[in-house]
Amino acid sequence: MTTRATPTRRLADSLVRYAARVIPGVLGHWAQAMQNELAYVADDREALRWATGCVGSAHAARLRHLYLLDIPTVRAAGIVLAAFCAFQMTFATAMTASYRLHALGAMDVMGWMTPGDDYRRFIPLMEAIPAWLHGLLLAAGACYLVATFWLVGRRRAAYLPLLLGVILTLVTRLLERPFIAAVGVVVVPNPSLLSAVLLPIVFPLLLVFAAWSGSRREPVDA
Repeated sequence: MTTRATPTRRLADSLVRYAARVIPGVLGHWAQAMQNELAYVADDREALRWATGCVGSAHAARLRHLYLLDIPTVRAAGIVLAAFCAFQMTFATAMTASYRLHALGAMDVMGWMTPGDDYRRFIPLMEAIPAWLHGLLLAAGACYLVATFWLVGRRRAAYLPLLLGVILTLVTRLLERPFIAAVGVVVVPNPSLLSAVLLPIVFPLLLVFAAWSGSRREPVDA
C-alpha cells in the first residue's frame, strides 16, 4: 500500500527541485545531494525546513558565481571608488598633520579641495579632533587602500576590507559628531545625497557584493 504524500511533503519536494535548477551547473553534485538527503528526512515539517534552506543556499551559490569582478567596467569603477574612499577617509588626518607640522604650502593645496577653498575655518576642528579618532580614520583608509589593490588582482577577499571600511566610516561619523557640534564648524554645508550617502555608503556596499561574487581566476570552494 502506497502512502500518499502530504501537501507539506509535496511543497518540500518542489522547493528542492527548484533549488536544483537555480544552483550553478558546476555545483550539480550539491543539487543531487540535496535531493537525495530529502528522501531520508521522515518528518514533513523538517523536510520543509530542509528544502527552504536548500533554496537559500542555491541562491547564495548562484550569486557567488556571478563573477562580477571579471566585468571590466565593474572592476574599473570599483578600483576608482575604493581609491576615492581611501583618499576621503585619510584627508582630514593629512590636513591635520600638515597643520601641526606648519606645512602651509600643503595646507593651501588641501584647502582648495575643501568647501570654501580655505583651510583656516577648519583650524578649530583640527585642534579639537582627538588622536584616537584620526586612528579610526586612518584604519578605514587603510581598509579601502588594501581593497583597491585586491580589486586590481580580482581577489574576492576584497569584500572584507571594503565591508570593514564602510563600518568604520559609519562609526567615525557617529563619533565625530560631538566634536563638530562643540566647535560649531560646518564641514560640508548642504551636502548632496551623492556625497553624504551614495559615495561613502551605498556604492561601497554594492562594491562589497561585486567583490564577494568573485572572479573565475580564483578557485571556488564547492
